[in-house]
Amino acid sequence: MKKALLFGLFAVLIISGCSQGEAQQKEPPKETALTIEPIDLNENEKKLLKHTIMNQLEFFSLDGTLNEADDLWFTIEIYENGKKTGMSGGSSGEIDHYFNEERLSFGYSTNSSNDSMTFTIGNDDGYFSSSAKVTVEGISTFGKAIDEKVDLEKDEPVHLAYWAGTDKNEMRNSVKPFLDSNIDKAYVLTVTLKEDKDEK
Repeated sequence: MKKALLFGLFAVLIISGCSQGEAQQKEPPKETALTIEPIDLNENEKKLLKHTIMNQLEFFSLDGTLNEADDLWFTIEIYENGKKTGMSGGSSGEIDHYFNEERLSFGYSTNSSNDSMTFTIGNDDGYFSSSAKVTVEGISTFGKAIDEKVDLEKDEPVHLAYWAGTDKNEMRNSVKPFLDSNIDKAYVLTVTLKEDKDEK
């Protein structure tokens, strides 16, 4: 009987220890340290994208920790002739604090009936979409704005991906063509690490 009681007590202690460990792990970290990097899809993954309504998609991986006093802002910025002119939606109020290869995506779909485009920001929990009327009839390009891992610094926006179009007959080859004055219009996914969630 003593052996059975001791075994039962030992099992309770193990379960209690695990529960406390899980609770501690869920507590917000004391510091923010985040990185984001592009993800390149293999050929099979690219074929799967053809089964979606999206014209194109780019993917990224978010890793690290986010202090409860900090926040991540994801915005779709509008550029005209190489200059930022506004925003076309975004999201903030991040509730997660630990990220381990959190998947992020940015893509677009077109609606030729009303000359509109829908831009979508996605993560492992869902997505956010924003539509805009786009009348560019020339050439366009879509792609990543980073080609390696980037450390997120507070109040320093990082351009992740873009769609850029022009009515002109040429487009300069660049990692960030939306900064080119030759581009009539561009929509750019940007992530910014903010110091205070309540600061709008």
